[in-house]
Amino acid sequence: MTPEERQELLQCSQRIAALLYQEACEQNRPMGINGASTSSRACDACHWGVFCQTVTDTQDGYPRQLNSILGSLTLTSTQAEQLGVSAYSRLSPHLELCCLRQSAILSYQKAEAEVELQTGRRVSAKTQER
Repeated sequence: MTPEERQELLQCSQRIAALLYQEACEQNRPMGINGASTSSRACDACHWGVFCQTVTDTQDGYPRQLNSILGSLTLTSTQAEQLGVSAYSRLSPHLELCCLRQSAILSYQKAEAEVELQTGRRVSAKTQER
């Protein structure tokens, strides 16, 4: 990355931070670390479709929902195939890995609570067991 590109990226990041702060103030949400994390996840989820279309260069296939640490994401079946997401999986590979690691160490109930604490996403104990 060139110095000019780094500077442009920094300016864009500062603008995004200002917009997230403005949104939090308008909704009377506390803007601590948790509020910033929640807002940035929502922002990331909004740009997910653009990312998928850019990386896979397609919008073909039927739409499907995928639970991720960013939230509920929509991608097409063709995009999922190109990105390496299993056909019947409802969890993103990273969220699934988080669940598997916690389930290996803890009981399913404790794994549910731990995954929710670490990722901000609730994955039920029954899903952990499956």
